[in-house]
Amino acid sequence: PPPPPPPPTGQASGSLQFYENMPRADDYARITDLPVSFGVGEFTFEMWVRLDASLPVGPAGGTSTRNWSSADPAPYSSPQWWYAGNFLVDGHNNADFSSGTFSFQVIGGGRIRWLFGDGSAVTGGVLAVQAVPSSSTASLLDGQWHHIAAVRRWQGSTEARLELWIDGQLIATETSSRRTNMSTWWATWSAFPSDQPGWLIGAEKFSANGGAYWDDYKGGITEVRFFDRARTPGDLQLNWRQRPAPGTPGLVGSFRMVQPSSSLTCDDVLASRCFRVFPQSQPIWSPVNPLGQ
Repeated sequence: PPPPPPPPTGQASGSLQFYENMPRADDYARITDLPVSFGVGEFTFEMWVRLDASLPVGPAGGTSTRNWSSADPAPYSSPQWWYAGNFLVDGHNNADFSSGTFSFQVIGGGRIRWLFGDGSAVTGGVLAVQAVPSSSTASLLDGQWHHIAAVRRWQGSTEARLELWIDGQLIATETSSRRTNMSTWWATWSAFPSDQPGWLIGAEKFSANGGAYWDDYKGGITEVRFFDRARTPGDLQLNWRQRPAPGTPGLVGSFRMVQPSSSLTCDDVLASRCFRVFPQSQPIWSPVNPLGQ
């Protein structure tokens, strides 16, 4: 494939690296200012991840801070089916899971699950977009960078098709009967607990706030992107290795995870939109980026 376009700001691309932490001492990054048009209609959310493959797979929770969760419960099988897993992105609304949740977990020994709360009435409060069982797809615990995309695409006249893509392959779909304007929740976060606005990457909200321990993420994250359109299947299959050029239609947020300044790593589309980084134990920024500088 052709090389990626040069960074639009002249700043070197990098990644955020998250580590094993003791309970309630997480490293993470938070964003509360999502692009205003993201989630209004169709959308695509993307990121690149590299899971720390040196850590074991096993039961997670409590004091097992090293493990990648081996749990693989069937979606909707109990009210707590979604609890298990290492939080890669925690956008849960812990006041009402169905109202604005947008989260990713690592389950089943290195597999990805997308959780989405658009108001659908389902057991556990959130829709699951994942392979069932998760072991029917390849584990990402291979030491390599992987591209993840979550897509909401209109289907028929009233439905929404939720899609999970990994490395240009469609891994799973779920159908929602709703086409909820998610910015109803994300514009102000007023329906979320007051101490839990926005999305966290690398940790779970309760644990990051010093509360009960939940399993965190260990590894790299970069190239976080927001589109206010559903990228076509052909585009996702052919161009997943490419960094979109500045001005790409529908691209409303793009974070190459440049080296933080004053704990902020900011957006190439709108420079005032930033992730705030909270390191607790080790340096969190790395110059490594799978798409180059």
